[in-house]
Amino acid sequence: MSVANSANLLLIEPVTGTESGNWGYEINYGTTEYLDIAVAGTNNITTDADVTLTQTTGSSSGSNIVGTTAQYAVLNLSGSRAGTARSIIVPYSTVAGSLTTTVASKTYVVVNNTTITYTIKKTGGTGVSVLPGETAIVYANPVVNDVVKITSSTTLGAITATTVTVTGSITNPATVGAINYGTLNYQDTNIVSSAQASFNGYVYSNIQNTSSGGIASTDFAVYNDQAGTRYLNIGVNSSGYGAFTGIGGTGGSSSTTLTIATASTGNLLYGAVLSGTGFTGSPTITTQLTATGSAAATPTYVSGGGTSSNQFYVSSLANIAIGYLVSGTGVPSGTFVGSFTATGNGINLINAAGSNVNFTVQAAGTYSFYVPGGVGTYTMSAAQTVSTGTSITAQVAGSYNQNNVGYVYSYGGEMVIGTLTSNNFHVVTNNSNTDAITVNTSNAVAFNGSYGTSGQALLSAGSGAAPTWGTLSSAYGGTGVANNAASTITISGNYASTFVVSGAYSYTFPAATDTLVNLGSSQTLTNKTLTNPTITAYLETAPALTNSSTAVTLSLSSGTVLSYTLTGNCTFTMPTATSGTSFIIKLIQDGTGSRTATFTGVKWPGGTAPTITTTATTGLDILSFVCINSVWYGTYAQAFA
Repeated sequence: MSVANSANLLLIEPVTGTESGNWGYEINYGTTEYLDIAVAGTNNITTDADVTLTQTTGSSSGSNIVGTTAQYAVLNLSGSRAGTARSIIVPYSTVAGSLTTTVASKTYVVVNNTTITYTIKKTGGTGVSVLPGETAIVYANPVVNDVVKITSSTTLGAITATTVTVTGSITNPATVGAINYGTLNYQDTNIVSSAQASFNGYVYSNIQNTSSGGIASTDFAVYNDQAGTRYLNIGVNSSGYGAFTGIGGTGGSSSTTLTIATASTGNLLYGAVLSGTGFTGSPTITTQLTATGSAAATPTYVSGGGTSSNQFYVSSLANIAIGYLVSGTGVPSGTFVGSFTATGNGINLINAAGSNVNFTVQAAGTYSFYVPGGVGTYTMSAAQTVSTGTSITAQVAGSYNQNNVGYVYSYGGEMVIGTLTSNNFHVVTNNSNTDAITVNTSNAVAFNGSYGTSGQALLSAGSGAAPTWGTLSSAYGGTGVANNAASTITISGNYASTFVVSGAYSYTFPAATDTLVNLGSSQTLTNKTLTNPTITAYLETAPALTNSSTAVTLSLSSGTVLSYTLTGNCTFTMPTATSGTSFIIKLIQDGTGSRTATFTGVKWPGGTAPTITTTATTGLDILSFVCINSVWYGTYAQAFA
């Protein structure tokens, strides 16, 4: 008697006329049972070691199916593993009908229920990886001469998985990525993911955080180099972000330590401004020292730590997030999760200021991780006397920390928002038809839809009103503003505002009626102080004028108006000549004799100009002037030789 074997599964094939009396056992053990495991059989592999599968065959005395039989349809990897990676070596050959190897088309469903990665391969091959929790279909492929995983060659329906790891390579160039939907209508290089659709409606990607907690937000971050220190962040805060209500106090004595006994809503975070009975001066939370509530995670120590390290490894990172408070042996109070290591369950520790925090000792045991802002002890920016049991509310300051706020910001680098090609840039609120701000391709700026005209200034009526373009006189009640490149301006009226004219001219006007003209091409006037002005003096009788850096001496001469430039400060003295005739300045005016805009006269002690009485040739009239807040004050004295 004799039997043969099928090409793929090595099933028994009795040779005609040779199996009289035994063919039933041969078929049962060598064909039926092997068909059963090849179609629906599961091989439960629990061995904590590499496993080599081999093909077995049945006979009239038994099936010979064992735990390493290669003909099973499903390989179920289960049980604990002490190692970090294992391999399943499957039989492989392109020779059909071999009793020791299989042909290249053998297919397996591999279910990895362990915590380590398995590699399914042929002897000497590289194979494919099946990750923890992954279920994969693999087969021996004669084209690549190794075991491969079925991926894009099969179209799958909806997939439910704990995690999805994409191992596809980036094609260069390509219109698709390792993750792709549809086909983009352009080519580019190094596409990681792509999506394309055609639909008369919204087409979008969606991410949502359903928590309304005090630190809950939904973020999309784009990183580049610098290991996470520079990134662009786009997100939206939850309805409870940055806010807190609860019960606590300082025990009724002045202290920077705040104890929170009950956290009702939200989280008490770093930078939160505290309010409630007994708080003064708007103190803020500077850090959380300890937590006494329920821990979000309590993994065990694996390795790392020590007095020279802020990094350690734990058994699991489940339910742990950046910013969580950490407690355990060797961890100083007020220590938080700063970041995670690139591989493994590693954690880097920081304090509230963002500086690294090293362990005080290296120790094993359990470590607790808390969502920040719950019950426990905190430090405040200033000592407070708040009775225990006080109702406390708090809100983190800053635009990015308010609830229901959407934001875009650049961390660690400058922010650029604009258009790359010849297109205007628009800022719009309330979906208005009118832009709040428009910047055109020439970098001209429009406010409230208007660019204004030459000579206009940007004005606001205050009280939250939108800015407009206009003249200063119309907005502030003055009689007019002349603004030109000749550096001469005339301003009159009652002004209480700071403005800039022609770029170089700045002046703060007091709440009084003043006139200022001819500032000079490089003259800047600030804080109501004049510096080196050109002054024209109008006298009852025009004297000759001598100019010095500290004083001005006047003597009789013909004419009506003479001008000089004072090169010192805004104080000058004008002694009159001893000619028997006395003079008094009636007004001081900037500009030339043809201008009529003036200061409102000289203010004298007592409100009345003095009467000049000196006539003796030995007498001297001394007039002194000083400019304070653009108002000229004069004094008069007599001196005799």
